[in-house]
Amino acid sequence: MNSCLEKAQGIFLKTLEGEETLREEWNRLVLEMEVPQVFFTYEWALALERSFQSSTQPLIFILRQGQELTGVAALACRPSDAEEAFFLGASTADYCDIVSAPRNRSLVVMELLRALRCSQVRKISLTCIPSDSATIEALSRARSCGYWSYSRAAYLCSRIVFKRESHGLPPKGAMTSRSKGKLKRLSKIGPAKLIHLRARDEAFAALDSIVKAQVSRFLATLRASPLLLQERRRFLGELMNLLSQQNWLDVSVLKLGEREIAWNLGFRFEGISFWYLPTYDISMDSLSPGACLLELMTEEGWTEQSLKEIDLGLGDEAYKARIANDSRATRFFVLSSGMVAHAKILGREALTRLAKASRSFEKFVRSLSRHVNWARGAIQRHGVSKATGMFWMKALAKVFWRDEIVFFEWPGGETHERQGEGVLKKMDWEILAQSALHNCEDTATIEYLKRSAHRLKNNYDKRFQGYVLTSETGIALHYCWIADFSGFELEEIQHKLPTVSNAKMIFDCWTPGALRGKHYYGTALESVAQELYKRGEAGWIFSSKQNGASLNALKRSSFVPRYSIVRRKLFFRMPAEKSPEIGAEN
Repeated sequence: MNSCLEKAQGIFLKTLEGEETLREEWNRLVLEMEVPQVFFTYEWALALERSFQSSTQPLIFILRQGQELTGVAALACRPSDAEEAFFLGASTADYCDIVSAPRNRSLVVMELLRALRCSQVRKISLTCIPSDSATIEALSRARSCGYWSYSRAAYLCSRIVFKRESHGLPPKGAMTSRSKGKLKRLSKIGPAKLIHLRARDEAFAALDSIVKAQVSRFLATLRASPLLLQERRRFLGELMNLLSQQNWLDVSVLKLGEREIAWNLGFRFEGISFWYLPTYDISMDSLSPGACLLELMTEEGWTEQSLKEIDLGLGDEAYKARIANDSRATRFFVLSSGMVAHAKILGREALTRLAKASRSFEKFVRSLSRHVNWARGAIQRHGVSKATGMFWMKALAKVFWRDEIVFFEWPGGETHERQGEGVLKKMDWEILAQSALHNCEDTATIEYLKRSAHRLKNNYDKRFQGYVLTSETGIALHYCWIADFSGFELEEIQHKLPTVSNAKMIFDCWTPGALRGKHYYGTALESVAQELYKRGEAGWIFSSKQNGASLNALKRSSFVPRYSIVRRKLFFRMPAEKSPEIGAEN
């Protein structure tokens, strides 16, 4: 492009590979920023480019005055939509910004916007810009470059700033003001020790444990971890490799005896320690190992003179508010090339604020969005005609339906001979995490694993027990749960079962989509029933008559049908009908 200012020239780079000579100049500019951040460095941008090639197209803007590098903007666009640009690190960095010395920021921003306007970029989304950045003032003048600008507060990043007294020691009471109760409880089990992994090989050895622990934590709170995406895991590997070469990598580990129970995949850069990806062993949740790790890092920080602060990053978790003594705000900008697009953004933001202010309105919006997404998905999968029929069936089911639940009992003795029988294991966090990583593209299985993890975490009274049928190589083939038959509630028809001694109900069974049709369902059920039989307990299971696949599998197994319950609804729910009594065969 042609520069609008004398001796200023800008170019776009589509890739950073082969631009090693740029590294030193780029990182020198980072050190001239208001607050230098590791997220602004060449290494961070290169790790992103190498990892997200399938979903983003890097758009690196380089501005020079003469031979001197004046500014860098690491942007990107989606391969399918070149008209919208955003920060390359928007989904991975706690802070994003345009890199230059503050005195040159206005020049760099104006040149960038003019270049993007000439490239027909209609929308620019810039998130997590630090509120003390000169970029904010420069973007407020975007109208002169052909863009309408909208800005709002984004996130508040908590910080622990080490405001030491004049003689270099922490202020009186700084160590004792924080709660030590959790650390004391932890120390009763074994000696707690904080270690740092900064060498590449040492850090990589801990990466698998970090990923599995993070995936388990998210599942337990009914969320899918971003680390389920292979691109995210690849990014962490690339980032650890590149940052370790600059001695910026700092993986902190809390060990209880010889067992690692909490981790923080973080960084050390220009006197700032970053609490970037903290996680912990979910089985130790009651002892708050993550909070203990942060407490030990904070205590160590007060004694380390070169450390200025611990940046706790994005997120408004309660523990951050308790331990932080400062914060850094960020802002979000959207630039639109047209007034109509700008008006749509303003309207959407107004609706968002209204939804947050009114819980009932937010509930309505979420419900409407859910139904619209369902309709859109049904039309895409089945076409308009079939989707319309499905809609009317759902509507009729609201006022009228009939369902029959058939109950089966395993009578004991030998099971049917099955080929390729798997290994039955009790469900645990290791299996759940490995299953989520193995089935990361199977949305339905991920939803099942969320439900299972939530049940596993909150199973304080041990009412439920999960089982998994695995292959010899450890791949999960089928999952199921058991609970007491007595008082078991069938959510499908809202019916509670009577008291039956020494009986267990097998429920919530699931086979991943890619493994269906291989009879793992029947194999797993008979394996669980046989396990119960050895303990002197009868195994039961139920199936709706509408679920033909489940019903056929049970009929092929050793399970025997005993009775059924029919439930009807005609505008209101009618009493359940049971026939025949328990013990009588159909």
